[in-house]
Amino acid sequence: MKSNNYNSVYLTLEERVLVNKLRDILDEKGVEYNEDKYNENYLIRFLIAEKYDLEKAYKKFKKYLDCYTKYEVSKIKTSYKYSDLNEVNKYYKTGYHKCDKLGRPIYIEIFEDYPLNDLFKKATTHERLNTFYIQKLERMFNDYFPICSQFYKKYIYQMCIIMDIRNIDFTTLSKDVYQFVELRASYDQSYYPESLGQLIVVNNSKLIQTMWALVSGFIDDKTRKKVLLCNNDDYKEKLLEIIDIDSLPIHFGGKCNCKEGCLNSNEGPWK
Repeated sequence: MKSNNYNSVYLTLEERVLVNKLRDILDEKGVEYNEDKYNENYLIRFLIAEKYDLEKAYKKFKKYLDCYTKYEVSKIKTSYKYSDLNEVNKYYKTGYHKCDKLGRPIYIEIFEDYPLNDLFKKATTHERLNTFYIQKLERMFNDYFPICSQFYKKYIYQMCIIMDIRNIDFTTLSKDVYQFVELRASYDQSYYPESLGQLIVVNNSKLIQTMWALVSGFIDDKTRKKVLLCNNDDYKEKLLEIIDIDSLPIHFGGKCNCKEGCLNSNEGPWK
């Protein structure tokens, strides 16, 4: 068994056959890749994302490998230093913090009181923030998922996201902000498919609820069930259904209050 292939029982026989066929296509086309890193549990996500279409899965994975080489992702993961982080945190705080009841790493995003439109005017650039986001995703797949899988003794391959949007006025957001949101969504879908287990949006406005009601009908059931919209009154109750109170930051009504701040602590089995 590969060292990071932490649950070979995860795949069905049919899925293993498809993964082997995908490997055959990669070999036939002369694609070089690390088979230990990109094991069957890694490759299956690209097949699931493309509804088990081998040719489409091959193109999606090849696109990821090309991106990995082009942007020197291996260096980003280990050596990139995001010097803008303190300034960015005034507008947009992010961080991994512990795991939910299913053992999935919790990724938290909080939009602060500073005008979000100033994020790219005063705090950072698209390029630097995107690089920082890629670094976080790479660490999640290469470090956090394997360690969580070993810790909980089951295959962990998705994350739980809490997004606090209480301070966003979507009617006034700039083009720069929307471009970042679109680019981030594109990265998730193109290069890190099937990584979302649950998205919990808290403190959302009536506008968001209305928009979601309009678009959710066009989204497949599997994806729609991953998104949970909570208002000011019920978000704590909903979060505690998914996350233990000792793992939930006090910001959301939990009991965790890390000394350096929950989003700065990087607390979890990986630490």
